[in-house]
Amino acid sequence: MHIVFRNHNYYLKNHLETVVVNKIIELDSNGRLDCCTCKRCMSDLVAYTLNRLPPKYAYIEPGQEYARLEELSNKYGDDIETAINLGSKLVKAYPRHDDTHEKLCNDTDDGVEVFMENYVELLVVERLSDVVEKIDCCKCDHCLSDVAIYTLNRIQPRYVASIKGEAYGKIDTLHLQYETDVLRNLLEGAELVKANPMHTKEDLDKFNGNLSMRFI
Repeated sequence: MHIVFRNHNYYLKNHLETVVVNKIIELDSNGRLDCCTCKRCMSDLVAYTLNRLPPKYAYIEPGQEYARLEELSNKYGDDIETAINLGSKLVKAYPRHDDTHEKLCNDTDDGVEVFMENYVELLVVERLSDVVEKIDCCKCDHCLSDVAIYTLNRIQPRYVASIKGEAYGKIDTLHLQYETDVLRNLLEGAELVKANPMHTKEDLDKFNGNLSMRFI
């Protein structure tokens, strides 16, 4: 899942998402992945792995997504492969296959969509506007993204693979678990950004007074 900004040509993403997916594809192509490779199982494996790695959120501009991937792959490669190996054993032992999701094991069914979402992202975006309003922080895209990055990189992610819409129905169950950490880090990040804004005149010229964050 990405956090995008309508007024700018960039979005926020955890760079390790791409690194982990690429590593799983590599292991699978080399016959070193010993678990089901249906859409749901692969998404569960990606989520399991990312939940055991430090988040690395940053700006991404079109054409520059792979700028830091080699660096991250080299730094976290061993940890990533260890988490994938452990996760594949769990996915193999406890696949989420039942009558409801039977179609997920059919690679020819393109109508089945599995989404991987980080609940922490949902909470950050949900609470961000209240926090920046409370402390009167600048609401331009650059400042909002700086606050979001500060927060997301300080809270362990909670990725979950789900059928479209499932995560939004379950988010309430995670409020008690994550809300305190999210609010504390949002406040810290917003105070830092307010004191040291990195926006440019162009950022302010594009700002129309409305929060412009959304998910894709």
